[in-house]
Amino acid sequence: MTIKRWPFDRKGPPKKPNAKKILAGLAAALSLTAMQSTAAVEPLQTSGNQILVGNQAKALGGHSLFWHNVPAAGSLYNADTVSRLKNDWNSKVIRAAIGIEVPFNSENTYIGNKGSSLAAIDRVVNAAVANDMYVIIDFHTHHAEDNIGEAITFFSEMAQLYGHHDNVIFEIYNEPLNTTSWGTIKHYAEQVIRAHSDNLIVVGTRTWSQNVDEAAFDKINDSNTAYALHFYVGSHGNHVRNPAQTALNNGAAIFASEWGIWPNNNYDGMNADDWMNFLDQNKISWANWAISDKVDPNTSQLEPPSMFNPDGSLSSSGQYVVNKLNEYAAQAPWRQAIAN
Repeated sequence: MTIKRWPFDRKGPPKKPNAKKILAGLAAALSLTAMQSTAAVEPLQTSGNQILVGNQAKALGGHSLFWHNVPAAGSLYNADTVSRLKNDWNSKVIRAAIGIEVPFNSENTYIGNKGSSLAAIDRVVNAAVANDMYVIIDFHTHHAEDNIGEAITFFSEMAQLYGHHDNVIFEIYNEPLNTTSWGTIKHYAEQVIRAHSDNLIVVGTRTWSQNVDEAAFDKINDSNTAYALHFYVGSHGNHVRNPAQTALNNGAAIFASEWGIWPNNNYDGMNADDWMNFLDQNKISWANWAISDKVDPNTSQLEPPSMFNPDGSLSSSGQYVVNKLNEYAAQAPWRQAIAN
């Protein structure tokens, strides 16, 4: 099944060509090309098992915000957070994790409070564009197939509002459960992707986005889709890395849109440095989980009003990520992608 993305400006059947309009269209196209050549960020496009930044295989490193509907995180969905992540921490991508339904604070989820949820997205997306960052709009749920109608409406609106920005990435399913088959996930994605522009799409995979290999053997027939890989260093090692390598070997592009260090820094033969080397060697972009004030060992803990001050406001895993981003800005194998 070939996915056809909706052109939102289509209104009725085509009309007879008009010479003046054609010339005007060519002029507009040339103007647009000139504007794009000086764009602050380059478009993202999958090619085989790579995500191209512009026309080069590169990787982006950055952060994910925590569930937007949790009080310890919702207050950080603002322009100041985005600006500080970019300018103080060298973050090149930010992920807005939009909680869709329970378990956390159901009255403030997207389904429970669409107005505040859309406002939170708007603040983060506009700030990311202003700061020349990439931004992931994440449908953060473990049961997206139960909300297909909501997802189609959500991403249709997101595409119309933000699809013209090369900065924007749509993650249409955060983490399917281990009981959700890839066939179910693919069927969901084929319906939801129709509501999109041509921006990069990231699709979650079975078992909390760990079975990327299954997607590689039955890919979604779309020209700009990557598959989500999620891992936590203290719980996931070679048994998660190996399927990811299989997926790459079979031509699937991967985006590690969520990863963390928890409950420790070693499991199944891999530590954080091993995982980072794997991402680097394969030019896999990533977002570290997560920016919040929530007291949790696997988040980058922040303590207002000194948030983003590396002295005393970060967990050890948060400090590790900041150090990596600062290091990569100068000497990473893919430093071109995260340099200013």
